[in-house]
Amino acid sequence: MSAKDTTGANESLSRRGDPGGSFDIQSGLYKKMKQALNGTKIYQDMGLDQVNTYEEYVRTVPARDYKFYEKYVKELETTPNLLFKDELRYYALSTGTSGHFNKEIPYNSAMLGLFLGFQKEIGEIVHAQATGVNPATSMQFTYGSQLISNDTGSIPRGYISGLMAAFASNNFKSNLLFPSIAALRIPAWTEKMAAIVEEVKDKDIRVISGVPSYLINILEEITGRLKIKNLREIWPNLEVCCYSGTPVRNCRKRIDELAGLPLKYIGIYLASEAPLGLTRTASSDLSFNTGSILYSFNRFDEPHGKMLGIQELEPGGEYLVNIGTPNGFIKYALNDVIRITKITPETEFQVIGRKGIAISVSSEKVTFVAINSAISETEKKLNLPLRHYFIYPSQNNNAPCYEWVLICDNSGNIPVEIISRTIDQQLMALAPPYKDLRAVGMIGAPVVAVIPAGLEKDYFEKFNQKGQMKMKSVFDSKSSFLAFIQQLGPEAVEKAGLGEQGRVPASDK
Repeated sequence: MSAKDTTGANESLSRRGDPGGSFDIQSGLYKKMKQALNGTKIYQDMGLDQVNTYEEYVRTVPARDYKFYEKYVKELETTPNLLFKDELRYYALSTGTSGHFNKEIPYNSAMLGLFLGFQKEIGEIVHAQATGVNPATSMQFTYGSQLISNDTGSIPRGYISGLMAAFASNNFKSNLLFPSIAALRIPAWTEKMAAIVEEVKDKDIRVISGVPSYLINILEEITGRLKIKNLREIWPNLEVCCYSGTPVRNCRKRIDELAGLPLKYIGIYLASEAPLGLTRTASSDLSFNTGSILYSFNRFDEPHGKMLGIQELEPGGEYLVNIGTPNGFIKYALNDVIRITKITPETEFQVIGRKGIAISVSSEKVTFVAINSAISETEKKLNLPLRHYFIYPSQNNNAPCYEWVLICDNSGNIPVEIISRTIDQQLMALAPPYKDLRAVGMIGAPVVAVIPAGLEKDYFEKFNQKGQMKMKSVFDSKSSFLAFIQQLGPEAVEKAGLGEQGRVPASDK
């Protein structure tokens, strides 16, 4: 059903063909949210008394970003019934990688119940897909940030990875969960890892979970400290990896090497704002959390166009995601970009980027979605062992261009000119303005430098108390990139090959 035909008889036709009954589920959830928030200030300010159905909610309630909700969040502890009527339990901290301010997402009792239910569902899916894992009896390794701090106020605060580790103790027996809370709270990296290794070396770990880049660094530490080839030597029954925060495709090969066998992977679409999706089928793609989160969408290429309901999504379509959650964020503009991969028998999708992050070297504007897709396709085509990438405006033979610095295992295996040519081809396919300016010579070919793995480890160790290891990728200048690297210290600068002048090694021409 086309998204253009969404009124009158055509809309009911769309509902009848709605896979999984997502429209009916969302309609019922909207009524529950409206009832729960009735009597709050946000309910009144958003005019929900006049919005009776999910369809009206999708079409008429504006999507707002964090700045809109922030004024309510700041007064939660002194003014009742602002965003919700039940108890404020936590603040989830969110630190963006694109230079945006820190956010504090309030978790009331209803939000806590939502996360606990989601985590329990993850356990059920792991149990269904893995032959040797039972959440009631199997040990799991779940790495998060420092758990919770209440140094700045009476309400505990924590990053989502740490909060999820803390929530796990409500759903699973504490003697099955590693590392312990005590180990995670050790601030010094060396001491923390020594304690973690001591805890897990003799345990029967069957599930590992965390942000993929976190896991690689942690698992490398464990194998290195124990001087073992892979984790099968200590965890012979390891079977499953649950991941969130970033896609696993860049990390899967390395995690399997560390594990000593191909693992089963279960993706979790988890943000500080809500648990948004989960791998529920044999596919590696995600499914929406329709029973707990209200969804609405804008087409990525029409961000200010008509908002769409979940029943109007189309295969291959790219959309911005808006969510409604029980903490009073009635319609929150998440700014994540997803691509629908199929709609039957269940709607599935991939997270492909973020809105609002873009780069330009001439009159064109290349979005983060195009940048990320271009490097992902390059990685796949060349079998490039990529750990992370950086990109910023530069010069190539006096023409403006994009300069890429790639962190790779086995960095010398693929000539940089081949990588440059492949990235160039992918960008031309994904960003027409870039293609047009390349054709007339107003943008030069990409400059590529490849540096060996290690820099991402320095970042991880320095900022291991943060919520997720999401190193910034896109910079507005070479100087801002160099400043980012230099904050990691002289050893990191040396590993990056920047030298005393702070220069990135030039690519082969």
